[in-house]
Formats: sequence, C-alpha cells, structure tokens
Amino acid sequence: QPIPYFLQLLALPIYLPQHESFLKEQGKNYALESSNLIYNGPFVLEKWKHEQEFQLKKNATYWDEKKVKLDEINFQIVKDTMTAVNLYEAGNLDRVPINSQFVDKYKGNKELHMSSDPGIAMLRFNEKNNALANKKVRQSISLALNKEDFVAHFINNGAKSASGLVPVGHVNEETGKDFRKENGDLSSYDLQNAKKIWEEAKKELGVEQVNFEFLTFEQDNAKRMAEYIKGDLEKNLHGLTIQIKQQPFKQKLQLEQTGDYDITMANWGPDYKDPISYLELFTTGNQNNKMNYSNSRFDELIKKAKTDFVLEPEKRWGALLEAEQVLLEDAAVAPLYHIGSAYVQKDYVKGIEKHQFGGVYTYKNAYIANE
Repeated sequence: QPIPYFLQLLALPIYLPQHESFLKEQGKNYALESSNLIYNGPFVLEKWKHEQEFQLKKNATYWDEKKVKLDEINFQIVKDTMTAVNLYEAGNLDRVPINSQFVDKYKGNKELHMSSDPGIAMLRFNEKNNALANKKVRQSISLALNKEDFVAHFINNGAKSASGLVPVGHVNEETGKDFRKENGDLSSYDLQNAKKIWEEAKKELGVEQVNFEFLTFEQDNAKRMAEYIKGDLEKNLHGLTIQIKQQPFKQKLQLEQTGDYDITMANWGPDYKDPISYLELFTTGNQNNKMNYSNSRFDELIKKAKTDFVLEPEKRWGALLEAEQVLLEDAAVAPLYHIGSAYVQKDYVKGIEKHQFGGVYTYKNAYIANE
C-alpha cells in the first residue's frame, strides 16, 4: 500500500536501523542500561542514573566526529520547575524548560525562548453519556469556552488558541497551501450561538439540569485549568454543573481506555507531518477513539485518503479538509490550543537544533560560545 508520508515516517526513531547481532545478544536487557546500547551517532550515553541524571559523551568513532564541538552534555532530571529555575539562576544549569508560571518572570529577557509545537490540546467527549451523545450539547460546550482567554491565563508559552484540530504548518506540497489556513476557523468562541444551541439541547433532552464529570491530571496547574473551564462553562451555559475528577497520569489513561469518563482534557502529538496523523484517531474502532464517536462520512473520507486517493494528492488533500470539517461540525472534540513550549537558555549556548517531528533535538552542532 503506497504511503504519501513515507519519508516523514523515516524521521521517527523506530525506523532507525538496528544492529541485529547486538540486539539478539542483549535480549531482554537491551537498552536497560547504557552498557546495553550500541551507538553510531555523534554522542554515546556514558552515565545513566535512572530518574536522576545522565551524560552524553562525544562518540570517538562517529563518522563526522571532527565536526562535533561538545565533548559532553550533562542532563539533570528535575521534576519541579521551581527547583530547576533556581539551579538555572545559580549557574548550575544552562538550559531549562519552564511552564507558564515562569514565563512572565523572564518576559523581556533574551534568555527566554518560546516556540509552537505540532501537538493539540482538546476536550474529548464520551458519547456513552446520554447527554454528550446529543450533538448540540457538544457544540454548545465547544462554542462557549473562551479559548484565547484560557490560553492567555494558563498556557502563555508559545501556544496558540485552536481554530481547528490540525495546526498551522501542514502544507499541501502540490499547491503550497497551509491546511489550517485553507480550512479556516472551524472551532471559535461564539457565546450567543452557544447559549442558543444549549437551550435547544436541553429541550431535546427534556431536562433543565445537566451534570458532567471532568477528568484531568492531578497536578496543580491541571486543576487550575479544569477549574477555569468549569467556571467558564457553568457561567455561560445555564443549568450545567461540572464536577472535576483529578487522577494520576496512569489512572487517568486507564479511565480513558475503559471509557469511564464524561469529558476529559487530552493532548495529542502527531508522529509524522501529515494531517491524517491527527484525523484518523477518530475513525470508528480506532484504538485512540475511546469516545464512542462514529460518523460514516468521516470514516469514508479517511479511508479514501488512505486508499483510493493515495496517489492523487489533490483529491486526498480535499478529503482530509472535509474530514476535519465533519469532525468539528459534529463537535466530536473541542480543540483548545495548539501546544507550545518555553525554555530559558544561557546566551553562550549555541547550535541546539529543535525538530517538529521525529527526534526532538540534535546536539551535533551545539557549542559553548566564548564569553
């Protein structure tokens, strides 16, 4: 079966060649420790204290070894952002990822860097719930949330409020047109329309009060975001009550897998640069579709994009554009924001390359500039 995005797949680490005899020799111990790995890149994993720190050292047998500028790179695993920032300020770390809480602290500082990433954050609706099986209920929730305000309050790290599922950056190679710009705004804040549709939905359900459980992570920031969404929706949609349920990461995923939730906040990062990496999640029976969502037209469009139109780029692109339109007209999910990231980095650190897909960073050309 031809795959239009085959070259994009090859950027994924799982497609890198393996040394077969070494792999067989290591067996179940492969990759458990630095000594159970084999290397052909610019660095080797020299030290590895699990959950604490690890060190990359220059690979003396790398084919382009003379162009590798750093002798070693030391990583510390610091789970608390405040602790990491303190280490950075003390000069013990050269680069630290930060959350929105610390972005304002570094605003105007040239050491602050922000970027847009290809992922999407969204609300997923479980249609096993009788009320959420009603399209108007889902539509009103999607329309009633002020996403720009939400992003400004809680994300503030290069993320952008989402007007659709597929973010900017996925370009039709035949026409040069960007998918997001071509498909336009499919999921915007429209409070007046949200209230109208909400009242219609309650009438169809024959109820005045609707209650949902909102599943999210246990971190403080996740709780604050959930409370904002709860407050915004309850204020805007009369008769709606939302109960927040916080769970550790593993338990949250388990509840999602078993379909034991009403609404959940979820992130998705695509594996390769093609709109279908976002869209096919929601086909009937897909292992990532744990929402009981099913639309025969949507399924047909995705199937055609993977089969009938696979060698016809224009038709395939058109099918994917329509598929996103169908998905969001159904309000199967409510896109919130396209994910961003923020970090602080000392001025003397140069040449680290960040990639949107595949391996995230390349350190081959990184170096420390003379002060």
